[in-house]
Amino acid sequence: SVHPIHTEAVVTIVGRTDLLAGCFFFVAFLYYLKYFEQKNHNFKIISLVSFVLSLLSKETAILFPFLILAYQVIFVNQKNILFFKKIKDCIEYFVVSIVYFVIRYLVLGGIVSVSSKGWLFKSQDSLTKIYSILDAWGYYLKLLFVPTKLSPDYFHLSLVYALLDWQVMIYLGILLFFIFTTILMMKSIKIFLF
Repeated sequence: SVHPIHTEAVVTIVGRTDLLAGCFFFVAFLYYLKYFEQKNHNFKIISLVSFVLSLLSKETAILFPFLILAYQVIFVNQKNILFFKKIKDCIEYFVVSIVYFVIRYLVLGGIVSVSSKGWLFKSQDSLTKIYSILDAWGYYLKLLFVPTKLSPDYFHLSLVYALLDWQVMIYLGILLFFIFTTILMMKSIKIFLF
């Protein structure tokens, strides 16, 4: 929250979900690392409970199982261990995620809440959604480096209907550059990949 673009998470009451989810997310990862080093199952239980609390705080925590799987693949240098054995340490987290989505589906009657009337849900066309998400990602990236015209609600973002929109093309180029750079640096700097 030191960066100006992230101040909304701290200065508004609505942003408390970001703080709670982030706190529980980091506690879950810390205790997962402790479990991985010491094989103490109490650490794994604390990690699982923290993951559940993070998931209940904000749904972006659903990425946690993929984070620990990425950690296993990138940093665990046991070449004789198959990929499926690395998943074994992560399976509980994936089960929790599946249970969460089943409960969410039963409560809301679908994956997405029926009350979602945001700018992205106005269009049913999948390509329009992808282009618009890419445009929003690029706008956020621009704000990360040039934090001007900050707002708690970016209502001025509009739907993008074509890949050939100049902003989408620029943001797609930047995204491809990041992916290409990551692939090139993958073997030499593992922390960069992570």
